[in-house]
Amino acid sequence: MQRLSSDRHVTALRAGTPFAYQVEPGSEVVVDALSGRANPATGPIELAGVRADDWVAVRIDDVVPVGIGHVGPTQYAPRGGRCVFPDGRSVAVDPNIGVIGVLPAEGETTNDTCGPHGGNLDCRDHGPGATAFFRARCDGAGLAFGDVHWAMGDGEVEGQGIEGASELHLGLFRAERVDCEWPWLIRNGQIMAIGGSENFKEAVHIAYEGLISLASGLFGHGRRQIQDAIGPAGHVRICQCCCRVLTVRCTLPLELLGTDEPTLLKRMIHT
Repeated sequence: MQRLSSDRHVTALRAGTPFAYQVEPGSEVVVDALSGRANPATGPIELAGVRADDWVAVRIDDVVPVGIGHVGPTQYAPRGGRCVFPDGRSVAVDPNIGVIGVLPAEGETTNDTCGPHGGNLDCRDHGPGATAFFRARCDGAGLAFGDVHWAMGDGEVEGQGIEGASELHLGLFRAERVDCEWPWLIRNGQIMAIGGSENFKEAVHIAYEGLISLASGLFGHGRRQIQDAIGPAGHVRICQCCCRVLTVRCTLPLELLGTDEPTLLKRMIHT
């Protein structure tokens, strides 16, 4: 299994950045990820043979805390599946990868913000058991991972969760193309579309329309049929509201679209 060291990392996802690593599609890798000021992200990682406008999938198998985590000056020790406060209180380890995405087609995005290519999405569902999908903006995709949170509340209202170095166990794949501009993911029997904007309503609109496009393109449902499912069972959840570009996700149970997680993943991922 290939190990990718955090010695090679970037603090901005910039078009044309030289790749730090090359990985064959279908590989399982261990990525050493950092967390801290400027949100360093290990990579960029070239996925061999991927071309611009192809889709890639990241299967998140595990996120293992390393060392000591912190929220500001307060330190937390991982112990027995809990993050233990200095005074003995604790919360469950429930990690997510805050910065995740591919290189943009042009310009750059510092790792404290995001765009349709990904970046600082700060989505709590980018954790173990999730499969995340991104459209490559350049040949090789240029995946990068960092800003790991061992635990974080939706919205990241304090500007951070419990942050610390981590060992990411990932599967990297080519994926089926879909009609969706922003990243999306599958986890816990849910399909989720992500959107981001400086305006909350616009962010929700992007995620909502992304979900409509996914459900329509993947399953052939009409807009009204999808809306009938979103009404009672769709949820909008804030990923983070602490950065200039805030991010949200719009979710829907896969069973209401006539499928389940294993079936959809088998269809989407090229092994």
